[in-house]
Amino acid sequence: MKATRPLLVASFIAYTVAWSFISLLRLFSLNAFVLDLGVNMQFAWYAFKNPAAFLHILAYKGIVYFVLPVFLLDSYPAILIFQSAFIGFAVFPLYGIAKYYLNDELSSLLIAASYLLYFPLAGVNWFDAHYQALFPTLFLLGYYFYISKKLVPSLIFFLLSSMIRYPYFVFPTLFAVMVLISQIKERNIRKVEFAATIIAFGALLTVIFYAVYSHGAYIQNFVGTVRLGVGTPLGLLNLKLITFVLFLFPLLLLPLLSKRWIIFYVPFFYVVATTTYWGYIYPNVFMLQYPAGIVPFLFLGT
Repeated sequence: MKATRPLLVASFIAYTVAWSFISLLRLFSLNAFVLDLGVNMQFAWYAFKNPAAFLHILAYKGIVYFVLPVFLLDSYPAILIFQSAFIGFAVFPLYGIAKYYLNDELSSLLIAASYLLYFPLAGVNWFDAHYQALFPTLFLLGYYFYISKKLVPSLIFFLLSSMIRYPYFVFPTLFAVMVLISQIKERNIRKVEFAATIIAFGALLTVIFYAVYSHGAYIQNFVGTVRLGVGTPLGLLNLKLITFVLFLFPLLLLPLLSKRWIIFYVPFFYVVATTTYWGYIYPNVFMLQYPAGIVPFLFLGT
């Protein structure tokens, strides 16, 4: 314990410093984009200055209200440093989760450290700043506190992860459904209330979303521009196979052995399999923010 925790902290600091340097170098060399660093800065200020738009923003990207202090600094460097630190912070709940299941500190340290070296996560940091970048850490914190039997902080982090961007709430909701199913025999009232709250919150976001975006223009916010591009899904089969391989082989295909988490890979891999959009397939997917929707589940499966 005395040896592994300083190494864990050191790996987190090294990751934060390295990626902050890379991100700032990109910004100061005039290689940052309006999409999405500038747009997300503008979105935060819009949320701050337009209280009448609360329901629209809550349904779309409600997490903005919880990270406003960073954006109100009016500093692009501060946003980029915050993002790098927040992505790297996932090593701490991941270490705790690994230690819970493996009961071995060295193995837990190696798994947590490998998260920082897992190259599909690099694009989340590389392509400027996104609210999706916060999702892996929030979900991992929620699950860590759940297995630690601390349901209140677990609930808070799962609800925060639900508000990252519509419809990311499907992931905590799916987890909550699994919790409810497990309670058929156990009948733990606290866990039932915990799961029911997450499900009800997801349902509330959906109702609000469809009410305020009734025209349906944003219905594909999770899959983005999945149907854009040229050709047919089958015509890109070789690139899609490479994409699957590069996500799974660094983890020695171990995520495929997980009965609990494999269902959480389905949304992302379905998009990869059916898309004609270059952003979800090799090599571009590894330079963009989209892996945030699968990386935490691949490591939980591992």
